[in-house]
Amino acid sequence: MDGFCITNTVINFINDKIKIVDRGGMKYLILIASMMVAVPAMADSMDHETKAQAYVSCAFYGDMSVLGKKPDTYDIPSSEVDIFRKAALKEWRLNNKANNVSYNVDEEIINYAEYVASQEAQLWEKQGMNNDKINDFSRKYYHEMNCPLLLQTL
Repeated sequence: MDGFCITNTVINFINDKIKIVDRGGMKYLILIASMMVAVPAMADSMDHETKAQAYVSCAFYGDMSVLGKKPDTYDIPSSEVDIFRKAALKEWRLNNKANNVSYNVDEEIINYAEYVASQEAQLWEKQGMNNDKINDFSRKYYHEMNCPLLLQTL
């Protein structure tokens, strides 16, 4: 739900419940007050969404960098990839909580899998991800996204 919808919802709720008669300056006061509530909530939601996307990307590039390699030659250990996967799930859940979205256990599994699949589908489209040098490009994108630095913050 975007900030405009939240603002309109708050205004409509207040108009219906309090029966505001003065539509002049009072309506703008209510608009400003509702925006003060809606904007921080939106910023928090966007922050969790951005983090979830970054963590999914790092996990994806870390995972793809080892395709066709022997386990003892991995540049990016699978333990790092797992940390990013867990962090992405945590941020995805926080984003849902900030947006008042709740699922039962089965719905959550399905919706998170769909979320990750849609994010990874976009990442496959980057240059070099669909050829025989996928290891090199994955490693390059992993470092371009500053995934090693992100890992230190987790």
